[in-house]
This record gives sequence, structure tokens and C-alpha cells, in this order.
Amino acid sequence: MDQSQKNVLVQERVVSPLSLLVNQLKSPLVFVLIFAALITTALAEYVDTLFILVAIAINSALGFYQEYKAENTLQQLKKLINPKAVIVRNGKKFTIELAEVMVGDIAELTIEHQIPADGELVEAMGLTVNEAILTGESVPVHKSHGDMIYAGTRLLTGHGYMKVKSIGGNTSIGKIGASVSSISDTKTPLQHQLGKLARYLSIIAALCAALLFLVGLLYGYELSEISTTAVAVAVASIPEGLVVTLTVILAVGMQKVSKQQAIVRKLLAAETLGSVTTVCVDKTGTVTEGVLNVVQEDFIDNDLAYRSIRLSENGSDPLEIAMRQWLEKKHSSQVVSGSWEVSEKVVDGIPFNSKQKYTALLGESSGGKILYLFGAPEVLLDKSTIDKNSRELWEARIAEYASKGKKVIGFAHKEYKENKKLSKKDISQLEWNGLLALDDPIRQGVIESIRECQSAGINFKMITGDYLETGIAVMKQLGLLDESDHARRWHRDNRCRA
Repeated sequence: MDQSQKNVLVQERVVSPLSLLVNQLKSPLVFVLIFAALITTALAEYVDTLFILVAIAINSALGFYQEYKAENTLQQLKKLINPKAVIVRNGKKFTIELAEVMVGDIAELTIEHQIPADGELVEAMGLTVNEAILTGESVPVHKSHGDMIYAGTRLLTGHGYMKVKSIGGNTSIGKIGASVSSISDTKTPLQHQLGKLARYLSIIAALCAALLFLVGLLYGYELSEISTTAVAVAVASIPEGLVVTLTVILAVGMQKVSKQQAIVRKLLAAETLGSVTTVCVDKTGTVTEGVLNVVQEDFIDNDLAYRSIRLSENGSDPLEIAMRQWLEKKHSSQVVSGSWEVSEKVVDGIPFNSKQKYTALLGESSGGKILYLFGAPEVLLDKSTIDKNSRELWEARIAEYASKGKKVIGFAHKEYKENKKLSKKDISQLEWNGLLALDDPIRQGVIESIRECQSAGINFKMITGDYLETGIAVMKQLGLLDESDHARRWHRDNRCRA
């Protein structure tokens, strides 16, 4: 099979040892040293030439050794990754290498194997996928027959079959990779500074040599003696040890990073990493443990709220899992009674996404149909028939829970008498049913890491799509926000709204 027709992403060209060695000589300061070596050789100052060449050799050897070792480690790791795909061809199922998957193949989708290409689902049973690599959203996406599924995404639950539509560079992840690889390399801050330093040193050396030459002429020295002295001073003004010193410092930094289980391919990347001024992190799962625990319930109708949680049993979202585990614990301790055994089934639903911010489940039993919803409380309040005074009371409760760093989930429901398929237009005139508060503890070691960043002069920013007061409370726990900061921001934001 032609390489262009294989199911592989655009591969980086393997860097040869010779290329790595040549790259060590591309520093502006090294160019200055090479020029100085040529001059000292022309003047028969062979001892000086030898010292300059030794400095260049040490610098090149250090840089080559570090980068070659990193490149070799990376290539060895790549060889360990040999993904497989289960394919159905001519009615027979067999396992092949991912690179051999072709357009038109029927691929089996299981949790054990990665999604091999972009394709259309021809069969799906309880299928949910994490598409964070493409969309940045970690919330599981429910997939059904006819939906597209993409290479690089991760199957979370279920089982299915897909018909391969695109492979390799034609997949969504392949196009992203091609666009990223087409970006030209930019110089690091250190490279810019070394370039300036090399220019300044060259200018200073030339000016010193010219000045000595003129002074020598004025005092009547011989031309050959003046030239030799002027060139010697110019060469002496070039700090041969600076290049080696910089390389040694970067090599030490590279070694320290490697001890943290990270591979640095280029010496200058260690310097770029050291130039970081701001670190932005997500809240859930990064700053926090990402393990939710229900800590408070505040429902108008407990039975209806419990039933909506029970009906979400097929969902794989961490929030739904946490709510079900909490309810199971309540049931096992006999806190929840008859509602646990209600013979109700889900006949339709709208899965959660980051735009709508709610999950809708249509439950059906002998008593009829009820539409259950849970999600962002402010969204469900907007879609409910709750009166103004009651809404203000519930908003105060939401703010109270959020101010303690809790994740707040709103609940609502309504009777559903339509026989048509559920749509977003049906999400209106809801009956508000209260709140559930969950705790997501701060991850161990995060506060210490923030302190370390701050002591190094690095700013720390937390990004979250959670309720505003929840984010503020977590920032206070991290020591990133105090009461005076909160008051100033509140005053500024409200003044802007006014």
C-alpha cells in the first residue's frame, strides 16, 4: 500500500545525527567564534585557534549529546506504540494494524481499541465518546446510528460498528496535525538575545580594532604590528566561554526536566519553558480531584428528584455517576424508600452539552410521561414558571452553596403529553424542583505547586465553566483571591453592567 494511502498521520521526518550536529553550529555566537578562529589561524596564532576550536567542540558535543539522547528516547517510545483495529471484511472479522485500515472498512468499536479513523456509525449500543481532543470539551458525547465518530477521540462506554469514511491525513485530527506542522519555527527569546549579543560583540570588536589601528598609525607603528595587535584585541573581546556556559546551563535544565518524566527535544526548549510567565489551568480535574461527592440536597419533591437520578443510569458523565452513587448509598441505608423501585423507563432524552447546560430525560410509566431535567440552575430557572420572589430565594441558596466552593445542580420537571420526538422547544414551562450541591476537593499538592509558581514569578490563572461563585470560592481556597480582590471585582463588574 502506498504511504499516502495508509491510515497514518503526517509523520515528522526523523532527524539524523548529522543534522543534530550541524544544528549545534547555527548559533550566532558560534559563528563569531568560527570567524575568530579563522582570523587567529591567518595570523599564525595557533594556540588561540586551538582554544577557540576546543570551546566550539565542547559546546557542540554537549548540545548534540543531550538532543540525540532525547530524540532516540522519543523514537524508542514511538516503536512501543503499535495500535490495532478490529475490521470486518467479506463477513470475516480479524485484527490488523491501524495503518492498514482502508476507506469502506467496517471497524468494530470497543473500549480496548482506539477509534481507527473517521466514519459513520452503522450500529451503536450505549455508545459515549470523549471528544476533548477535537472540541476541548471533556463531557461525554452520546452517539447513535448514523452519527459521525472521529479518529483520536476515545470510546468511554458501549459497543458498535462504524463504516470508515476518511483515513490518515484526511481525518479531522489529521487535518489539525497538518495545519500545526505547517507552522514555521519561531526563534526563542534566548535566540533573539544571542543574535543581538553577537551583533553587538562584532561591532565592538570591529570598533576597538579600528581605533587601535588609527592610534597605531598616529604614533608611527609599523603596519604589520598595528594589524596584528588590532586583530588580537578584537579576538580577545569575544567571550569564548560564554557559549559553553550557556549550553551547560541549558543541559542542566534539560536534565532536571527529564527527571520529571518529560522529554525535551531541543536545548533551547528548556530556555523557552523557563520564560513562562503565566500558567492557565482548568478547575475540574486539574485544580480539583474531579471526583464529585454529593454533600447537600434541597428538593421540593424528593421523589421526583430521585427518580430523575435513577433514570440517568446509562449516562457516563462523572456528575451523573456521583449522583447515582449517592442515591444508591441512601437507598442501601433505607433513607430512600419506594421511589427506588418505580417501574419507569427512559423513552427519549437530550444529552448534556456545554451550550444548553442541562440533561433532559423523558420517563414513561403506567402513570404517564414525565420530563425530568437537571443541570445549570440558572438555565433551568429561566425555563421554569417559578415566581419572582421564590426565584430570588432559590438564587440566594445557590449563591450560598457556590460561595462554599460547591458545584450546584438544579432540578426541574413537567408532565409530557406529546407523542412526537422530544426537542429543545419542549424545554419550557418547567416546574422547578430544587438543588443538589456537590463537593470536588482540591487536588493534593496543587496549593504547593501554585506557591512554587508564584515564587518563581509565574502568574497562575484558573479557567472554569462552573458557577461564578463556585470558581471564586475555589480561588479563595487556593489563596489566589482574597476578600478585598473579590469586593473590587464585584464593584467593577456591577459598575460595568450599570
